[in-house]
Amino acid sequence: MNNITDSVARLHRAGSEHSKSAEKLREAADNLIMWIKQNIPQNMALPKSCRIIVTPNGYEFIHYDDDVSRNRSFSHQYNGSGEIFSLLRGEKASRKELLLFSQLIADGFLEELSTLLEKEAGMFSDTTAEIEKFVASKS
Repeated sequence: MNNITDSVARLHRAGSEHSKSAEKLREAADNLIMWIKQNIPQNMALPKSCRIIVTPNGYEFIHYDDDVSRNRSFSHQYNGSGEIFSLLRGEKASRKELLLFSQLIADGFLEELSTLLEKEAGMFSDTTAEIEKFVASKS
């Protein structure tokens, strides 16, 4: 009888820890979506076939397969072998969506986003230097 009680207690504890972890991941995903929305130009392509769109309920983070086609209403049309998912900011996500989001992050999404931002910042800096040099030569 003691084994059953211990097993039930362990299961309860594991379930509670899982729920807390999923809740923390969901909050981190929401924070990332808002950070991207506030800091990345809307027309800048995100890495790994991702996109953030404005919906009536807020912002939605979408990951498309590289071969997927998107229509004007952004409904998902599966056309490849990769996983497609979306997370609507602030709404409860399924376990599968959270696992796919976790995998996207583990596969280097944040590193690729940082590289894109650094590259664009470098281009801005180079262009600024060129303009300043031109203006100085004309003064």
